[in-house]
Amino acid sequence: MSDAESVPLWPFVRALYDKPGVSEACLSLQARHGADVDLLIYAAWVAASGRGLLETSDLAGLRAAAAPWSAEIVLALRSVRRRLKLSLGAITAEDAAGLSRHVLAVEIEAERIQLEAWAAAAPPARARSATVRRGDVAANLAACLSLFVSGEVSKDDRDALAAIAAASVA
Repeated sequence: MSDAESVPLWPFVRALYDKPGVSEACLSLQARHGADVDLLIYAAWVAASGRGLLETSDLAGLRAAAAPWSAEIVLALRSVRRRLKLSLGAITAEDAAGLSRHVLAVEIEAERIQLEAWAAAAPPARARSATVRRGDVAANLAACLSLFVSGEVSKDDRDALAAIAAASVA
């Protein structure tokens, strides 16, 4: 992202998640550790957009502030969407596929609302070199993952973070 200081959050999120290997990396961290994908991507955006480093306590505070919304809205929608992939009585997963797509769109919108709330509290962007921003992305992702992993981070986890970081700063 060449003009880092003007990168708005939501376009960054969508572009990053669509890059090769990023969704797989995020979902692997979510599956292995319950990592919050939105928080990971937010942490990457903060650094990639020149907003610098986040402390683990900053990330924990953001996570806590969003916990009611996340649990009652985002995760509830995700649970419904996943249930729609199962046949329930006379209704098959194929019958519910259209509804599942609608629920996914609402789930993504709920995540966007959460991310934009976090972005409103983000530090201001500063001009920082791509090299510094890359280092900041790696540090922010590691700080974020530390909220979900106690103990040593595995090679698979380091590889997943590296994939996200590499795609975050062009």
